[in-house]
Amino acid sequence: MGQTLSSWWNGDDLEIEDDEMEAWTRLSGFKPSQIRRLYRRFQQLDTANRGYIIAEDLMGIPELAINPLSNRIIQLFSSDDRTPGKKEIQFPKFLSTLAVFAPLTQAREKFSDEGEIHQWEENQKRGKLQFLFSIYDTEGDGFIDQTELFSVLKGLVVGGMSDEQLRFIVEQTISEADNVGDGKISFDKFCHMLETSDVFERMSIRV
Repeated sequence: MGQTLSSWWNGDDLEIEDDEMEAWTRLSGFKPSQIRRLYRRFQQLDTANRGYIIAEDLMGIPELAINPLSNRIIQLFSSDDRTPGKKEIQFPKFLSTLAVFAPLTQAREKFSDEGEIHQWEENQKRGKLQFLFSIYDTEGDGFIDQTELFSVLKGLVVGGMSDEQLRFIVEQTISEADNVGDGKISFDKFCHMLETSDVFERMSIRV
């Protein structure tokens, strides 16, 4: 049978050069022990021993494989503004993307100063919201319109709702969020809509 999620994330430590570890710690905010476990998992995904992974390899993550938005999430994992169209996912990209899903409670494991804790938590919340917003903003123009919202929600709905019903929900959502009359949801408005939700807890994994 397949691995469970907990067995996928747990593993033996791996030796990594000190300077490389320091750079990865700064990049992600993960502790060295967490990075070693993630690097081991990265190597397990790289079944072809290429030194990098591709989008298809990410389906080896159980939690992602069963997610109805897996294709869009994988697209964000593999996106690279510096080299558009590049399919290789190097470990730093893999690590920085996963850093979005670090639990907010990790702040108190990293810092003792309340100011630093608050700043890290706020940055982490914004990172989670930016990633979630990007899932819906499929055109990458900084806004979510009716077409984009309908497309993503349709992928989440499994039976029991017609396209007409879904379009009504989309129209109502856009109408409530659109305070400038352009039929779109901006990132700031998106953040306001979710400020009282449990999205931060739901977008967390324990490494």
